[in-house]
Amino acid sequence: MSKQIIIEGTNGKINIEASRRATNESNLKEDIIKWQEIVSFKEEDIKDKEIKSVIKSIRNRLKANYEFHGIEDKDNIPYKDVQKLALDYLKSLKSIQISLCRNSTRQAIDELVQFETLKKYIKNYEIVNLPSGKYTLRNGDIKSDTSNAGEARSIDVSIRSLNYEVIAWGFLKYSKVGGSIQTQQATEAFMFLEQAKLYCNKHKDNNIFFIQIDGDSGEEHIPRLNENVESHKNRIIIGNTRRIINYFNDNLPLTNSHK
Repeated sequence: MSKQIIIEGTNGKINIEASRRATNESNLKEDIIKWQEIVSFKEEDIKDKEIKSVIKSIRNRLKANYEFHGIEDKDNIPYKDVQKLALDYLKSLKSIQISLCRNSTRQAIDELVQFETLKKYIKNYEIVNLPSGKYTLRNGDIKSDTSNAGEARSIDVSIRSLNYEVIAWGFLKYSKVGGSIQTQQATEAFMFLEQAKLYCNKHKDNNIFFIQIDGDSGEEHIPRLNENVESHKNRIIIGNTRRIINYFNDNLPLTNSHK
């Protein structure tokens, strides 16, 4: 999948939205070729996994409205009907096609853009993108195992001083508009904050934490998050991408003064 990462400054919201648009356009170019191949070839002749995935997606759309398409059995959709709908896609205006291709919001673009922005603009630190679940905050500890015991929040990125004296562990999130999904994302941020506070109470070491939130809806929660971190503000930083970048660039070198 052709993820397009656009980094034009320290504004995370602008970078994410530009990357989403560019990725959707890239997806459309690739998916048009896939639709053409679906129309042109028999199903048994198609070996490409990505094209097979598109075939599956088209079948799911046909299944949702199978009676409208004149299909008798929604669980046994003929390939000719897949080809017919793919041909309809190809005949559509680009303004319609962009809604039919793969959607960048399902390609984990947002957090990658936030990470790449940190990596580009934070100086004198090592910025590490962590695979999902590699490290978690659980019961006031940083864990690298897969145990399900206790409440755990995944850590998305680490920022490490070059001498490894200080490591900052971060939670990344983008929320564009309000709604149930964004409410859930805000809840995740507050849960990460509570786990970070537990860690700080339990360990007097050089690990610090940050919560990086971009987007109109997400940034609305920053003031309340900061209210909840007042007693730990020397070890937990909360803000949008620009705020996080400025914090690390303006506070060099970090020391163990929080001990």
